[in-house]
Amino acid sequence: MVGGLIFVTGLLFVPVHIDHPLFLLVFTVLVAITFSSLGFIAGLWAKNFEQISIIPTFVIMPLSFLGGIFYSSEMLPPIARMIAVYNPVYYMINGMRYGFYGISDVSITVACTIVLILAAVSLGVVWQMLRVGYNLKS
Repeated sequence: MVGGLIFVTGLLFVPVHIDHPLFLLVFTVLVAITFSSLGFIAGLWAKNFEQISIIPTFVIMPLSFLGGIFYSSEMLPPIARMIAVYNPVYYMINGMRYGFYGISDVSITVACTIVLILAAVSLGVVWQMLRVGYNLKS
């Protein structure tokens, strides 16, 4: 919902052409499922507010900046390019870039597969944590 509002607000300032709207919609839902599941896992894991802030500060932010939000991986030195392929956010960003602009640094099939696996695994972990009642008060 927040992403939609930001997108609509952005349309007031910049015209946008989406090359693959259906793909973008499906991919956005997969990314949203993945991040919301990971947030749910972090919420169940954390004992207090300080522990929850560890995840965005030390995990999500570095992965986002190293995932190519502001640049193409083609601009990176060879060693950094090799490291980038192990970053799951790299595939999320490239899938979104493909949906908007029709270009991607990686095969779109690989990006979709990785994001689909991440969504399935994260949902599975959430389901398992809820099933066993991990860190839930009775």
